Amino acid sequence: MHGNYGYFEEDKLGKPYDWPLWRRLAGYARPYLKVIGFSAMLILLVTVFDLTLPYLLKVGIDRYIVRSARQIQILEAPSPELERFLNKVTGQLHQGPEKGQFFIANEVLRKMDPRLQHQLQIQGFIPPHRFYYTPIGTDVQRRVVQAHPALFHIADGIAFIDYGNLPTLSAQDTLALRKHDISGLYRLGLLFVALLLLSGICTFGQNLLMVYAGQHMMHDLRMQLFGHLQRMRLSFFNRNPVGRLVTRLTNDIQNLDEMFGSVVMTLLKDAVLLCGILVILFRLRWDLTLVTLSVIPIIVVLFRVFGVQVRSAYRDIRARLAKINVTLNEYLSGIRV
Repeated sequence: MHGNYGYFEEDKLGKPYDWPLWRRLAGYARPYLKVIGFSAMLILLVTVFDLTLPYLLKVGIDRYIVRSARQIQILEAPSPELERFLNKVTGQLHQGPEKGQFFIANEVLRKMDPRLQHQLQIQGFIPPHRFYYTPIGTDVQRRVVQAHPALFHIADGIAFIDYGNLPTLSAQDTLALRKHDISGLYRLGLLFVALLLLSGICTFGQNLLMVYAGQHMMHDLRMQLFGHLQRMRLSFFNRNPVGRLVTRLTNDIQNLDEMFGSVVMTLLKDAVLLCGILVILFRLRWDLTLVTLSVIPIIVVLFRVFGVQVRSAYRDIRARLAKINVTLNEYLSGIRV
């Protein structure tokens, strides 16, 4: 501030975060809190959709496209680590062709401690070859399995076949065998498209609501500032060039509109999305998630350095723009059109 004149000198800007000023600006949002709140709800829905879509891709790949199982050999006296894992997956093991040999889906096997899984693979208790499996739900599938009894092993109503033996089946038999996968992909694809459409509708509605609220807030602010300038003494306009005042009433308020309409809501969406991603990552692999988070201090430092440079450049641009407006106003105001 320069005395009590009520304007900022471009070369004397203070700290970037002025919480009393934020509170004053937030007052213009009070008449539109319902609109902003509904927009925030739409952002949460869009974030849920953004988190769900990659999960649907994962389900489609793991459950339908490359559905696979592995064999695991379980001794009569398993290790305590393996016994704890077996207790967690009770009912998800299917008897294999030999005693102590079981089939286990890859989705279930991923729940095992990677170190234990690596140890069992080295010891040969988990062979490297994979098996395709599918429930026998139709007569056509049953006929395919019965036509190739040497290729299939049936356990609990589920047919298992080594992936290396799949090419020996005809295309018609393969399609019949994978009928469940194809129908599942159709359903998943329809759900994926529906979520994409809902996400687009919610995004459009959120942008529309924030533009409505932001434009009305900036209109109220412009009207108040214009009314304030109308009441100022002539000496105020002698000290402040008109170009600078025009910049304040147009460009700076437009920047506030972008902040309310885009920046704040984008930050909210990114924060919720980041929290959701972290929750999913910790549920999948907490150790790898901690390794990923180890780079955050470096990112914060770089962000601070970059923010200082960008803020300085932006202030310089704003000061030069004000000077250009002052010059144009002084040169053009007296020209008859």
